Amino acid sequence: MKHNLKAKLKKAVYGVYTYSSSLINTDDDPILSHNVYNGHTCETNITSTRMPFPIRDRRREKKMTDLLKKMEPGFQNAILIITPYLRVVLTAQLLLKTSKPSRVTYTIKGIRGSDDFTTGEKDFSTDHMIPIVGLFEDTKNTVIIHIEAENGEISNKKIRIKMPEVLQSYFDIRIKKNFEKPEIANEKDRFFMVSGGYRGATCIFDSHANTRGLLVRRPQYYGIFNLEKGHFLHSEHFYKRTTFSAPLSVIIQETDWMGRTHKTFFHEIGYHHYAAPLPDGNFVTLSNSFYDTCVENKVIKIDRNTGETLDSFSMNDAFDDTYKTRNDWCHINSIVPMDDPDELLLCMRNIHSICKINLKEKKLIWIMTNPKMFENTAQKDLVLTPEGDFDPWFFQQHSAEIIRDYPNADPDRLYITFYDNHDSARRPVDWYDKGGTAYGLIVSVDEKSRTFRLEKRFPTSYAITRSNTVYDSERGRYFTMDARLAEQTEELAADMREWDFETGELMREYTFNQDFFAIRPFEYDYEELARPLKKEKKYVLGDLFGATPCKRPDGLEKAAPLPQRPDTDMVRLYSDVVCVWGSDQELSEIIAVSDKESYHVDFNTVSENLRLTQPIKYLKEYGFYHLMPLKGIPEGHYDIYVVIKDKLYNTGCYVTLHDVKKCT
Repeated sequence: MKHNLKAKLKKAVYGVYTYSSSLINTDDDPILSHNVYNGHTCETNITSTRMPFPIRDRRREKKMTDLLKKMEPGFQNAILIITPYLRVVLTAQLLLKTSKPSRVTYTIKGIRGSDDFTTGEKDFSTDHMIPIVGLFEDTKNTVIIHIEAENGEISNKKIRIKMPEVLQSYFDIRIKKNFEKPEIANEKDRFFMVSGGYRGATCIFDSHANTRGLLVRRPQYYGIFNLEKGHFLHSEHFYKRTTFSAPLSVIIQETDWMGRTHKTFFHEIGYHHYAAPLPDGNFVTLSNSFYDTCVENKVIKIDRNTGETLDSFSMNDAFDDTYKTRNDWCHINSIVPMDDPDELLLCMRNIHSICKINLKEKKLIWIMTNPKMFENTAQKDLVLTPEGDFDPWFFQQHSAEIIRDYPNADPDRLYITFYDNHDSARRPVDWYDKGGTAYGLIVSVDEKSRTFRLEKRFPTSYAITRSNTVYDSERGRYFTMDARLAEQTEELAADMREWDFETGELMREYTFNQDFFAIRPFEYDYEELARPLKKEKKYVLGDLFGATPCKRPDGLEKAAPLPQRPDTDMVRLYSDVVCVWGSDQELSEIIAVSDKESYHVDFNTVSENLRLTQPIKYLKEYGFYHLMPLKGIPEGHYDIYVVIKDKLYNTGCYVTLHDVKKCT
């Protein structure tokens, strides 16, 4: 490969030929003309087009593979590509060919108090595509590349990788270590992942509050959902569907911490709050029953190979009508698979309850709460009996998790940790004491005797919503992640507290100037990040709500041009989905009009007798892309119109669909 002058200068300064991600750019690749979606190809004048991320990232990977094949052996020919997959910064890819089978590892030298970080290959080969993760921001990172031959000889090469400030530049977020006990100051570093919040972001930081990875695309407010092997589900922040409450993301990406997107999932109703992997390779997540006006009340199981909904269970079918007094009457905010994968632990904020269900049998098994909550309901016999004094009770709790390595555990008990937000604003009850303090709680359940008891309580900062807890058995610590403080200042919106598990003594505290949804311990899975992206039959899985035939709108020739917004693509094409930017509830319809027929998506009509009405005024401030899939629309030329506040607008955009069978 012939290197340009800029790359040569960087080699002289940094010790390796260094390129930006533009070296493997795919922006000029054909997007729809060479990619068949749902039986047709498409011509369009929509200038903002989005190649599905799984396809884009496989093309970027192939370009790097092709570069590696052409390279000459020797470190003097190595190439470093900064942020190769665009989505995650503080990453790089090192391309290196060795003359003999070798194993390549690397060490990022610690700065600002942080330890050195070493990872890399386990196997020997001659072609090496090395994902470099965990770099520091706002510095020239010193990285030692270790090249080990099969005979044990090791050669070390020092390179420098310059990284800009990212966390504050992208999201105006500042993470500070506010307090630390002197006796733990020299403990080995660990990584944490913080995600979600109204103004928060998703990033990796270490024990010294140094940022070590950042997802530059902001997810939905619930943050990302961790799967196995470092994969996570990233719900798209700006592709949503209007509901009877907050709009839900209907596109979710399976991504890793190099920024590679493995699959894209569509869902007609959308996702919220939480998802968890299952032993069979699929995942469970949360959605809305929707068609009965209720939201945040449904569990769904998704096939990871097809995007199909394999099973679902609405809590409307598990409880009587006593508490169905609001759209989000139960408000599920976490879901955890139990030993039997059909059994799930749910945390329900708006009925102050943690419940166990069987998804396959559509059955509510037990409820953990104050028995007074259900004493006059059909579910009163499902409520577990408290052992001893449980005072104060928990209220509007979040993030119920199972502790599988509890110290000196009774094998007949189930240990659960969760965050007691200790607020009753969404469901006032007579036994609520007062706010001002939240708690990390550990409760154990004896399922045979159908009883439960309080094991530990950690008073913490008063966060009235979101938040989570973590038990660390290795170091004997307990964490309260106080995600959105009731009283905030410009520099303090949330905090993270680390406690000695036995004594309850505060050991360390971090502060955040922006809120978040949850923080969890994190480890990079190098082997998975280095594994080539898997070839799939389809990369865009599942289905959105479909367009349906409609009457040709009146007054097409008088339709006003769609108003534009600065710095916003008002119309996009994502895969084979037309996306139009608009405010929640105000943009009510997208219409595709041809000479012969018309198709539309009506976002405010749920069924023939049910219109979507939304009393929450602040939701009108939500701007996002409303979606009209082209799947199912016959071939032809279609002009795109929208209805906003009952007025028809012409977007000026068109799509021309061709039956793929006639194109071959």
